[in-house]
Amino acid sequence: MYKILFSNILFLILSSQLSIIAQSKGFCGSGLIENHLIRERMIHNRDVEPVFLQRTGAIKYVPLNYLLTAKADGTGRLRYIKVLENICEINKIFQDQEISFYLKGIVDINNTFLYDDPSSTFGIAEITKQNKLYKNSINLFVASKANVSNPGVLAFYSPNGDYLVSEAAQVSTNGYVLAHEIGHYLSLAHTFYGWETTTYDCSQACPTSVSLGNINVAVEYVDRELLVNGKKHCLNSADGFCDTPADYNCGFGFNGCKWNGCFVDPENKGLDPDEANIMSYFLNNCHRYFSAEQKDAMARDYASAQRSHLKTPVHNPLPPVTEAPGSPSVDIKGYNSVSFKWNAVPNATHYILEYATVNLSNNSTYKNYIITRTDTTITNLTKGLKYQWRVTAFNFSNPCPKSIPTQLFNNSNFAVATDDHELVLDDVNILYLGDNKISINLNSNKASELYFNLFSIDGKFIHRKKIQIEAGSNNIINSLENSGIFIYQLQTNTNSFSGKLFAF
Repeated sequence: MYKILFSNILFLILSSQLSIIAQSKGFCGSGLIENHLIRERMIHNRDVEPVFLQRTGAIKYVPLNYLLTAKADGTGRLRYIKVLENICEINKIFQDQEISFYLKGIVDINNTFLYDDPSSTFGIAEITKQNKLYKNSINLFVASKANVSNPGVLAFYSPNGDYLVSEAAQVSTNGYVLAHEIGHYLSLAHTFYGWETTTYDCSQACPTSVSLGNINVAVEYVDRELLVNGKKHCLNSADGFCDTPADYNCGFGFNGCKWNGCFVDPENKGLDPDEANIMSYFLNNCHRYFSAEQKDAMARDYASAQRSHLKTPVHNPLPPVTEAPGSPSVDIKGYNSVSFKWNAVPNATHYILEYATVNLSNNSTYKNYIITRTDTTITNLTKGLKYQWRVTAFNFSNPCPKSIPTQLFNNSNFAVATDDHELVLDDVNILYLGDNKISINLNSNKASELYFNLFSIDGKFIHRKKIQIEAGSNNIINSLENSGIFIYQLQTNTNSFSGKLFAF
């Protein structure tokens, strides 16, 4: 079995992480022990599926869930547009592998422990709880830092928990950091596996193995045809691939994309590592690709029984969104009633509305919402200030964003008279998250109670739940008994919102 319990060395996990010295570009937080588990899974897959089918041209659609953390008060969360930019870039990297990641969901989590340090005891506990809620996807938790006690860590994969963690800065238009972590998720160890906690010493003879606790790793030789017991040595050493050259963590701390160090292998042959391989540590914008054997290993892992949850339910992709919303406009009835409107975009199922005072870079006033309509009214803007706003069209199958140029307007100094006792809801949006769970998203002008009612498509009552909402943005997770097409209703004392819910 490839799942091996290392109870006698688990105490070394923290020390193996802390022993790595941070470089300016940062590094992956998956250490030697984690890479050992990852490599064991790859070897298991290779033994079970010794002959793998050739690529057919059919795209494998893989669900990716972004769980965006914030402090308990909702502050600090990554902007939604960054998620779209990031997954779009990741898909470009995996394009030649017949893999396309689709956006299973963007989930807001307000938990200060998780936001401040997902590697802390309380952070891990919250991740474990949340990870169980979203079973049919690769789950990526995005926090302010990946590991506060080891600040150089950019992101990591936990093979024990089977989830990814990233600092917010890495969810960006650079997709290579998270492509590296997805490589781990799909059974790829570091190209320099074994050297995570060992530093090469040019003044000493190169060892034939390196170890941590009772994990012993055979050191890779430069010679790719070297045989041991009739089998290629490169298949049983380091990362287990013969088309990834010997690498003794050459990239760590090295400034550049052309290795010229002093490292030699046990036969005194100089190393020539692949600086462009995504699973290496040449992090100075050197990364470009995975090797052919690495691609085959990822395909095997995706096809394995352990990854069956990534294929259930079957994803039916939508065509890509090819244009930004047209005719954007703002109707200012008063500073407390500003309506945004734009034209619908073919194939777009969702839109991101962003706004902030002066410009969108103003983090203190920046707001963003994911909505399904082509218009919405905001009631809590500040009077007399200049605002910048933008709307972006996308769908979850092809999440590359299509945004309009930023727009400006000056908010009114005068209010529209309203009944202070009336509950006003806007940005109402119901999203299916998978695993018979839905996300109820809305903005409210005050705290209140309302009812969430669910009906079958032919109008038969199914479910009613009272929910408590707060003033401002709300994100509430609710459960369904089964999947299907439903009619939902959010009922207040004075009015209601309703629409169709596609829960598949």
